Amino acid sequence: MWKGTQLTDYSGIVLFDPDALTQFYGRIRTGTNLFKRFTRTTDGDEILKLGIVVPILAIDDAGYTIIIRDAAEPSPIDPYVVVTNATYPFRVTREAVLADLAVFRDWEADLDWQRVPIPVGRYAVTIRGFRRIAKTRRKILDAGYEFALRRVRKLPPVSADTGANMRTLKLDDSAPRDSAARASATAVKTSA
Repeated sequence: MWKGTQLTDYSGIVLFDPDALTQFYGRIRTGTNLFKRFTRTTDGDEILKLGIVVPILAIDDAGYTIIIRDAAEPSPIDPYVVVTNATYPFRVTREAVLADLAVFRDWEADLDWQRVPIPVGRYAVTIRGFRRIAKTRRKILDAGYEFALRRVRKLPPVSADTGANMRTLKLDDSAPRDSAARASATAVKTSA
């Protein structure tokens, strides 16, 4: 299990394999707007299908706790899950990095990338957003995302929704109740 923090200033977080992305595009020039290519051509669908990028989109700009774990490992966030999005295919050919979505708006290799210890291989990835709220229910103590990776022989089809509401920083009545959190945890464990 890996745990870290990711700051966002372009409303998203991405887990990706830079080598696979370079293989897809060839040389990527500094300043290239890959996000525009992803959203205005079929490149985005192809990148997802090939397991090159796993995105969390349309979230609030902030600092988030990020957990990356094998789906068979116990999750430290089960009681706090507020949103789930599955499944994204992901393949690691050499290394995996975590970054702000801004890296795709204005490409600069290795700028603010966090290398994460994911072994080379193919994975089915479930993303779960969580928020831990104070007992007064007026303050968020921690919020973030968990990438649960299940090793697979063949990349699964994309069943996740890139348009899903993945926000975790809103205080409202949707804080998980114990039964909802258990149901979410059970769904992830059953898919492992």
